Amino acid sequence: MKLFIVLLTALLFAGCSGGGGGGSSTPTVPTYSAEYQFPANDMQPGDGERVVEAIGVLKCVDTSSGQEVDLSHCPMPTDNKPTSTQQSPSGFRDVVVDGATSAREYVEAGSAVWILKPEFIVCDFSNGYTAVGVTCKIPGYESVYSAYSSPTKILACDGTELLTRTYQTCRNNITLEQVDDTLCAGQTDPNPTQEYKSPAGLRIFNVAEGTQTVQCIAGQEKAAGTVVDVTCTLPDQHKSGLSCLNDTYSSVFRDPVNSKTAVCSGTETLNRVYDYCRRDHDNVVVDGSKCPTKTTTDNVTYKSPYGTRPLNITNSDGTAYEECQEGQTTFAAVPSSVVCLPGNHVNGLSCDSDIIACTGLESDAIKALTGDRTWNSGTSTYETCVARTCQDGHYLTGSTCSEVGVGYYSDTLITRTQRLQCPTNSSTSSTTSSLIGDCLAVSGYYKVTDTQFDPVGLGHYSGNLDNNRNACLSGTYSDITDASSCKSCDNKPANSDTVTYDPMEYGVSTNSCSYASITCTSGYKDHNYSCHPVSYVGQYSDFFNPDITTISCSGTEDNPRTVDSCEMHYSTQSEPVANSYCESLPERGTTTSSSPEGDVTEPIPNGSATYHCLAGSTTKSEVSRTCDSGYVLNGQNCEMKVEQLTLTMQHTCARLSGGKVKCWGDNTNSQIGDGTTAHSFTSKLTSPDFNFSQFSSGSGYSCGLSEGAVFCIGANNFGKLGDSSTTNRTTYVPNTEQTETMKIVAGWSHTCAINSGKVKCWGRNSNGQLGDGTTVDKTHPMASTYVTGITNATMISLGQNHTCALDGTTIKCWGWNTYGQLGNGTTTTSSTPVVAMTNAKFVALGASHSCGIDNSNVAKCWGLNTMGQLGDTTTTNRSSPTTVNTALVPPVNSIHAGFQHTCAVQSNNQVKCWGANESGQLGNNTTTGLHTPTPQLVQGGALYTQVVAGGYHSCGLRTDEKTVSCWGLNDKGQLGDGSSTQRLTPATTVQGLIP
Repeated sequence: MKLFIVLLTALLFAGCSGGGGGGSSTPTVPTYSAEYQFPANDMQPGDGERVVEAIGVLKCVDTSSGQEVDLSHCPMPTDNKPTSTQQSPSGFRDVVVDGATSAREYVEAGSAVWILKPEFIVCDFSNGYTAVGVTCKIPGYESVYSAYSSPTKILACDGTELLTRTYQTCRNNITLEQVDDTLCAGQTDPNPTQEYKSPAGLRIFNVAEGTQTVQCIAGQEKAAGTVVDVTCTLPDQHKSGLSCLNDTYSSVFRDPVNSKTAVCSGTETLNRVYDYCRRDHDNVVVDGSKCPTKTTTDNVTYKSPYGTRPLNITNSDGTAYEECQEGQTTFAAVPSSVVCLPGNHVNGLSCDSDIIACTGLESDAIKALTGDRTWNSGTSTYETCVARTCQDGHYLTGSTCSEVGVGYYSDTLITRTQRLQCPTNSSTSSTTSSLIGDCLAVSGYYKVTDTQFDPVGLGHYSGNLDNNRNACLSGTYSDITDASSCKSCDNKPANSDTVTYDPMEYGVSTNSCSYASITCTSGYKDHNYSCHPVSYVGQYSDFFNPDITTISCSGTEDNPRTVDSCEMHYSTQSEPVANSYCESLPERGTTTSSSPEGDVTEPIPNGSATYHCLAGSTTKSEVSRTCDSGYVLNGQNCEMKVEQLTLTMQHTCARLSGGKVKCWGDNTNSQIGDGTTAHSFTSKLTSPDFNFSQFSSGSGYSCGLSEGAVFCIGANNFGKLGDSSTTNRTTYVPNTEQTETMKIVAGWSHTCAINSGKVKCWGRNSNGQLGDGTTVDKTHPMASTYVTGITNATMISLGQNHTCALDGTTIKCWGWNTYGQLGNGTTTTSSTPVVAMTNAKFVALGASHSCGIDNSNVAKCWGLNTMGQLGDTTTTNRSSPTTVNTALVPPVNSIHAGFQHTCAVQSNNQVKCWGANESGQLGNNTTTGLHTPTPQLVQGGALYTQVVAGGYHSCGLRTDEKTVSCWGLNDKGQLGDGSSTQRLTPATTVQGLIP
């Protein structure tokens, strides 16, 4: 019987009394301990352990005196009774083992597990059995088989497959020694195959429309699985339930503009007008090209409204109007609205005067034009006229109209009461002339004005009633007494103005038979009243040789002698004339000079072209073309080139020649700079107001240098934009420290700049990544100090929480160092720079790893290596620079580290990448294994001058310096190829990059 002792405490209360000067006493509290009685242990070997409760009190003891007292001082608890643990004893039992004469199992005290040990087995040696561990076997031979083949259907929805194994060798089944294969002849594999089932779970499949998420049980193939989700990535498709349906579009029409709002503009039926194109499933307005049909047979009829307008009727009171009915185009007068002023009467739609002038022809020569006729309202007629006047060309004498006669004309058009005579030296041919303009000049005179007629003068003539003044021909004359015609000079009477007549051989006399003035025809000169042919004689200098002989491609040139003087000769006379008269004479003479054979350089847009010409030729053969700085030759044109690539987790940017920057991808925080927050699947121009000399894209933001000043845009957590705030910016804001900056680098949550070899950083500083010796965040660079010990920085790179700079030829790092990313052989975080690598020429940082290139052009990396991002064929973290595997062939031109992968450009311009590959960011046309610790060649055959690695994608600038290809994750357009399709190789190029 096992006893259990418990200490009990009893409290005794005693009364106290006292008086003045009296004392008091403290009562003692006795304690007791009890021994309990438990049930007897009747457990058998192998029963293990059990807990039992006390069944009674055996003894009670006063602990202060050690004396046993009455059991009443130690009552048995009713709840939470004392317990004791009992164990079963150790022991043996007989068991049956094939080939053994006896065998026993053993169990330890308190255990329920029986153990068969070799020492407790006796094999039947008489029948050839021998002990093998805890078995008895007859020695023999057995075939040894390989492990089952590795399964290939290791992903959910792959289905089932039979794994196979093959015979390897024959061995002794006791000693396990290898023996001759013939001893196992005839044995067959009892289990040559084994069924393997793919695991249960979800799997995403690429389908024609996008991706399809399928749930499968173990061993189930995709076709038998359950589709639980789909994504639609093809253009012009959308998700509907678990299907991708083609987008449909509808043209939306609006009523046409009512052009019939004006009164009396008529009726018009117009078709409804195309307004915009609408995507049917979500009613979103889209580009009009999606709706090819932009016409409709639906129409709207418009009618002009009813209206009136006043009638402008002379002598009315202004109340007259005309009206146009609805939809009509013609106004109709309303006669009842016409009211005439006093002295007038209504005549249809007019107001005629009650008194009018007399009209009406009474005879051929008489016309009633004077006097009035009065309106008689009673008879609705005018009274008869009595006064008269005459027709044109007649005049009134009394009551008779007569013709005016030859040499006369009548007076004004209104009254014909006068007969007027034509001016002196003029007359008329008609007896009924009515105007002074009817008067014509008589012979020997000509008309100057309607009232002036002058003599034609000597040498001229005119006919009767002919206003023209005509000149006499050569050899004829006219005289004062008869200028009606010209007479021959041969018959001219002798008088004082006559000269001896000598007919002219050349020229025309301008003064009848007098030769005071002679005009000769071209090529003749007058002398002694005759025209003589002229000739020219020049004096010339030596031949002139121009500069053409020194300029290639100028061809040939005739070089005439210079004219020193020129004379004109005629008859027996000569006189100097302008040198130009002698320039075309044959005796001037020329010599021919030729340009030499050679090259000339001429400007072309954004460059120059060099041509070659033979001697004396202007035919140019192009030798070469050279583009200005910042441009690259494409065929015959000098085009912009990409000068810098930069990317981060989800967006990419390229700086073009001239300083313009285009970006694509994630735009959640306006980091692309196009004024929106929409992701861009093709390249877009960032703010056109800036020309950047250097640019950097960070996590959710971008920064650039323009005229030495820093400007940033996008997310501003921790103040990484440097504008003294943490407010996100949708337009570029200037840095608060506008000093001359050489280089700007944007990171995850902090930013750094190089200024005259010194480095200053701002933003998040939780691990000392700003390098200012503190862990205090800075929202602008003026709040930070220059990084200690950096004086000759030429490159800087930022990790997630650490920073490295190339100071001269030494890489120095600071910040977080849990994985050894500072490269100083420790994992101790440092807020000031430590030396990572010497004799270096290049530095690049990933999230938690770092890389550099030494002066021998060998790449080295250090830090986190869980995804093989260090490229040393392992996944072991390194706290010191470790050489990248020789699959990356030196010399290495450049290296760039992404989130968990790394890429480098070899000297042959091939790109190799290593590390994480879950999205195809290594560009080796696979995602198998999810990560690769050995450099892999980027597929596609293209050659590159730059490569950059981001979160889950990579990009490279090809050797033509204008084509950029990207590969990897593309969910936000970070590949820039116009889609959201993930690419495992650089099969596409960024769209819209070079204008």
